[in-house]
Amino acid sequence: NGNLIQTATGVTSITATPSPTITTTGTQTIVLEASDGLTTKYDTINFYVANAVVVEALPAGVREGINYRTDNTKATFVLYAPNKDRVCLIGDMPNSNWTEQSLFQMKKTPDGNYWWIAVSGLTPGTEYSFQYLINGNLAVSDPYVEKVLDPWNDQYISSATYPGLKPYPAGFTTGIVGIFQTSSPAYNWTTNGYAKPEKNKIVIYELLHVLALPHDCYMEVPYRHAIDEFMHVQCHRDMS
Repeated sequence: NGNLIQTATGVTSITATPSPTITTTGTQTIVLEASDGLTTKYDTINFYVANAVVVEALPAGVREGINYRTDNTKATFVLYAPNKDRVCLIGDMPNSNWTEQSLFQMKKTPDGNYWWIAVSGLTPGTEYSFQYLINGNLAVSDPYVEKVLDPWNDQYISSATYPGLKPYPAGFTTGIVGIFQTSSPAYNWTTNGYAKPEKNKIVIYELLHVLALPHDCYMEVPYRHAIDEFMHVQCHRDMS
């Protein structure tokens, strides 16, 4: 952390005597420097010392998942994760760099079931990617996010199918990554005269996975193909 611990000359190993004591929490950095007079080499180790967990009740009105605030620069994250030692929010938010940090260490509710954090300084309309880092070694997405980044399947989504897809943060994390966005654009409805039918006169189809469609179709126009297939179902239903 910028403090000189030990030096030695004419040796092949070095030991800090007495052993240093870490007195602060947060990210710790150890740098070892070795030189033979002509070449100097460095090796760096970073690790995290967590703060004591803050126990505090959930703010009024929030629920599991992402809770957006009215000014569009803040959001409160709530995760149900009982029996965990600590949880930290990681991602590409302001002042975050996909590593565990004291600034993003989440609070625990008195019953020990929920973890939460209020994040500020967000830019309205900007997409941010994030995960929850549990106990310092398990990174997971929020189960309630509406959009994710997938390291295995995003490569098959063309710009024609989904323009402007946010790149996966390769090299920073692994697994499914969640996306959140304050002041997200509202959907522009193009059909204004639609009359909703009675509930007992409709059939609801739920598309669980686009990749379940025929292989030769889903690569370029998965939803168009799905719509066409539903039209076939409608025709068969009318004929019957």
